[in-house]
Amino acid sequence: MNRYVTLSAAVASALAVMLFPAPVLAQKTTLPPGTAKVSTEPVVIVQQIKLAIAEERKAMAFYEVAGPHDSIEEAHQAASNGYVLIRSAKEGVQGIRATKKKFPDPVLEVVLQKLNAAWNKSRGPVDHIAPAGGNSRMGYLKVSVRQFSETITMLEQILLMWP
Repeated sequence: MNRYVTLSAAVASALAVMLFPAPVLAQKTTLPPGTAKVSTEPVVIVQQIKLAIAEERKAMAFYEVAGPHDSIEEAHQAASNGYVLIRSAKEGVQGIRATKKKFPDPVLEVVLQKLNAAWNKSRGPVDHIAPAGGNSRMGYLKVSVRQFSETITMLEQILLMWP
């Protein structure tokens, strides 16, 4: 009987771990709590886009002057924060879109396309960091600056057309 209880407890524990996994942190962020929380409120989404632009500009400014041996940890964190904010804004717009299935908003569709493109573009500097030193780092910095610039342009276009 005791063996049965122990086995049952082990099976129940294993099932609980498989069915109810612990929350996983996707991206390290230094943003204030709640800033990157997904919302379907246009005011919140616009604020997230504005903050993302500021974080992307901060990262870009540092990358523009960084050398092959400079630490870019702080700038890389700003890029990561921008990525997180863009993702939250994108998910918020997707939530708005889901409520407008009967009569889709064409401007919202363009906004979502631009957010998707900006989100994918902002991933480059975050996901593909090159080690310090050498030509590969300088190439990474140059490509990243271009990607930051393109991301910022797309986000600014969104602010001009929406909401």
